[in-house]
Amino acid sequence: MIDGISIHGYRSFGQKGVYASDLSKINAFIGKNNSGKSNILRFIALLADLTKPHGLNERSPTLDPLIDYCLHDIQKLITYGIQVKADGFTNNIFKKIQEPFGDEWDKVFPDNKNSMWLFYKLSEQREPLDDSIIALAQIISKNCRPSFTNHLTSILCQYTGGSDDGRAHDISKAIHKRVNINFTVSTIEAFRRISDSGEHVLSGSGLIKELRKLQSPELSQYDAGKKRFRDINNFLVSLLGIPDAHLEIPAEKDEIYVTLDNKVLPLGSLGTGIHELIIMAASVTLVDNSIFCIEEPEIHLHPDLQKKFINYIAAHTSNQYLIATHSNALF
Repeated sequence: MIDGISIHGYRSFGQKGVYASDLSKINAFIGKNNSGKSNILRFIALLADLTKPHGLNERSPTLDPLIDYCLHDIQKLITYGIQVKADGFTNNIFKKIQEPFGDEWDKVFPDNKNSMWLFYKLSEQREPLDDSIIALAQIISKNCRPSFTNHLTSILCQYTGGSDDGRAHDISKAIHKRVNINFTVSTIEAFRRISDSGEHVLSGSGLIKELRKLQSPELSQYDAGKKRFRDINNFLVSLLGIPDAHLEIPAEKDEIYVTLDNKVLPLGSLGTGIHELIIMAASVTLVDNSIFCIEEPEIHLHPDLQKKFINYIAAHTSNQYLIATHSNALF
């Protein structure tokens, strides 16, 4: 999970960048076409891929020089900022940064008591920006006694002595390196269609197979699988207002049935909006503790159904949501 991110030099964003700060569990980016909403989601997915450990047989993602770099940026440099907060998703990282300073923290960082931004180049190495290191070092030099910076370098850098400016610079570098945020991203694309096969399970392809596993889970995953399937069915009940509504996945057919008032109907007979909602509700229930990037969840949905989806993910899932939308009816 993330508390805030800024993006600079990527696609439609120049070096001034765009800031998404103080993020909560559910966040919507509302705007016109071509305003950059989807680029925020794309960047977060790219950052997650770049910074995760890759196995020997796993290919690292690469940047496309034709589309990923901002056309108006002659530097061809993509950077980003990370916000860490004392009372947010990144509270453990904030405490890790704060801990060596002890009671001096508020004196050293009077403007960053509970929140701090640090900036990096987009790469697998998570390399801090020189300007970010220098800016933080200047604050440390201004507000720290030489004896205290000496104490900090002994903790953070395993040395004592040297110049005041050199110690402040090294302390700043050590702080930047402590911001080790790793997260997973799950994407639900704007084009969604249920099928039994395919790789984009969260956008519908291959979803029938996954739901069949939840309906009849293996013994090792029995309780967890059954609970997830109940959660999806409970959503269907709240959606339709029919207490006995539930999904059924037949063993021999690549289809989803819905039981309503003792009648069994194919899911497609309930209309496109219900079809899309089931895809999204099932997808967010299949995954835990991920950042979900969702493109235009309002497609084919009445405003009441949009709100029901938001209420469902707020109450019944453990993920964080970043939503690109044209609708102001979601909340």
